[in-house]
Order: sequence, then C-alpha cells, then structure tokens
Amino acid sequence: MHSLFDLRWGKGARIPVHAPEDEQGCDDLYKHPGILDFSQRSQPFQSFMWQDITITPLPLNHSRRCMGYAFELNGRCIAYLTDTNGLPDTTTAWLKQRSVNWIVTDCSFPPIECEHTRLSNNHNDIYQVQSIAEQCQCERIGLMHLGHNVLLWAKQHPQCFSDSFQLLHDGQEIPL
Repeated sequence: MHSLFDLRWGKGARIPVHAPEDEQGCDDLYKHPGILDFSQRSQPFQSFMWQDITITPLPLNHSRRCMGYAFELNGRCIAYLTDTNGLPDTTTAWLKQRSVNWIVTDCSFPPIECEHTRLSNNHNDIYQVQSIAEQCQCERIGLMHLGHNVLLWAKQHPQCFSDSFQLLHDGQEIPL
C-alpha cells in the first residue's frame, strides 16, 4: 500500500485497487482516495484475472487485515508476501499445492532468538523467512523490506544466502 499514498494524488483515469475489507482503511487512504478506486474487495483465495494473469489474494499475519498476492501466468508463479509475520497455515498450504517459482517477502529483522519477541512483531526475521522457504518448498525466495540490522547481519553471514535464498535490491529483475 506504500506506493498508493503517492498515486492517489495523480491525475487521469481512476485506478482500480483490489484491497481486503477494512473499515478503517490504511491510514487515511479510504477517506481521501484521490484517483484510487477501492470498490473492489479481495477475498482470501478467490482468484481474479488481470489481462492473462491469475491473481490470488493470500492472507498474511499482521496487526490488521493484510493480503499478499500470488501471480500465475503460463505455468509460472510468483508470490508477493510483504507485511507479514510468518504465514497463516492456510496460506502455507495453498503455496505448497503449487509449484512456486519465487516468493518475495519482507525481512525486517535479523534472527531473533526469543520466540515471544519474534512473534510480537509485524514483520519477519531471518528464521521466519527460512521457515517459509522450507515449508512452502518454493524454488527461490527473495527478501525485501529489509531492516538495517538485517543488512549488517547479512554482511557478517554471507554463507546463509544463495541463488535460492537472497536479499533483493532496488531495480533487481526477478526472472520467471
């Protein structure tokens, strides 16, 4: 939703936005949508089409209702799962049933040893992303929405990363 804050004040045709039901909306986006049209609601696991791409909303763990999205085209699948703390069992099961080429997810924290502390956050730590990769059996997982401490930790632990488990960066293209 971050880019939507800037887009809403654009000019031109209205932009349809698929979003979960949320009475409060994201901050004041629903109250002051500008050119954004929030009339289309996303329901968990109810796919819709955009051009030739099948898009499926996937529930995430966050402080408020939040969805990730899986994009499928020509037998290839990428799941964009940001703003989550681990994954709900239903989302993990959905991903496991498919051949997922890429999962792109947030990782705001380096490994957190205390499980209570880890689970009290709204974003993943390295352990949670490793668990997602293992449970979902995706080909590759890319980490984004990186906290500064994650980057420092990654510099100190380069052996933890590979082509199948990598930090993503601005401008990077993800091949499908």
